[in-house]
Amino acid sequence: MNYLKSICTVCLLSLSTILCAQRGDKPIWIGAGYSYPIYAELLPENVEYKAHLTRLYASYAPFYHNFWRRLSFYAEPQFAQVRLTAPDGEISQGNETDAGLNLGVRFDWLTLEQVWGYVFIGAGPHYMSTETALQADGFIFSDNIGAGFFIPIPNTKLDVGIEGRFRHLSNAGLDRPNGGVDNVFLGIGVFYKPNWNSGCHCPKF
Repeated sequence: MNYLKSICTVCLLSLSTILCAQRGDKPIWIGAGYSYPIYAELLPENVEYKAHLTRLYASYAPFYHNFWRRLSFYAEPQFAQVRLTAPDGEISQGNETDAGLNLGVRFDWLTLEQVWGYVFIGAGPHYMSTETALQADGFIFSDNIGAGFFIPIPNTKLDVGIEGRFRHLSNAGLDRPNGGVDNVFLGIGVFYKPNWNSGCHCPKF
């Protein structure tokens, strides 16, 4: 059910960004990606919380942007298939999930030729199904921070995004326990830029 809600959310976001693209020339990204957990929190039950994260994405820069740098707002529905894995690598439980919507800001700057570096920070409502002595399950918040690169695919309006991110799940003290669950991810994604010039990989000002 949470996965279905995420799909519906990104469809609405994609529709709104496409409409914005038709009306103006502000930079827009629409995309999807996958993040692999290179670090997973060890829970008191002696299993690691390995969240394999699927990400949908839409961003828009309504105010500050130019050829060299840009500030964007983003919305990112997230769905994770969680594998509770023992330190020896044995998967003890593989049917746990978490899902939610991360909202935040992203700052981009032109680095190498046509390659954009970026940093981002965001937070949002989340749901976690795993029962653990470290963190209460159910409603929770997701805090994300990370950095990466958008690498253009020549003669297209597509980018390949490569990033690292840190994600913290906790509930702001609304329930106990509230120890928080952390992951560090290495991610990859593909992003479409509907109102960008595919020759220079810059917005159509």
